[in-house]
Amino acid sequence: MKKKHFSASAEETQAIAQSLALRIEGGGVIALTGELGAGKTVFVKGLARGLGIIEIIQSPTFVLMKVYQVQHKTLDVFVHIDCYRLASIRELLDIGVEDYLKNPKALVVIEWAEKVRDLLAPYGALRVTLTPRSEQEREIVILAARQSLLDGENTGRRDRGRGYRVSGRSRY
Repeated sequence: MKKKHFSASAEETQAIAQSLALRIEGGGVIALTGELGAGKTVFVKGLARGLGIIEIIQSPTFVLMKVYQVQHKTLDVFVHIDCYRLASIRELLDIGVEDYLKNPKALVVIEWAEKVRDLLAPYGALRVTLTPRSEQEREIVILAARQSLLDGENTGRRDRGRGYRVSGRSRY
């Protein structure tokens, strides 16, 4: 199932991501794609805010992965991965990414996910593609295995619809 959003600012992009985060009920993978400057990290900031993370979110471009503790009824950790400078999948395996991918209480969000398709294939992923339409405007396409993650608007209400696990065993 696919839903298309249009954002006119970084704040709107974060609000779209926050709305998505409010519908997440369990761990899984969110795969982000888009060109440099498309707004992937801005989207991650909105996800983190929606999960109640108050730490400053910065792209882990040089360290590959940052892990944040989450106070959530079904999640323990939020894992932010940036594959922009990744030379090989082995680099992620060496820092223990599979432990998080297999953890049902971990939400793993990966920027430049197209670089690790083979690694993600067994886990399924909610896919988010960000495309600049102008200097400020972005098209955000969310492809989810379950319609419930796409339902609801940017209301910020936790009770909007029922939440489900992110992963739906869709192939990435």
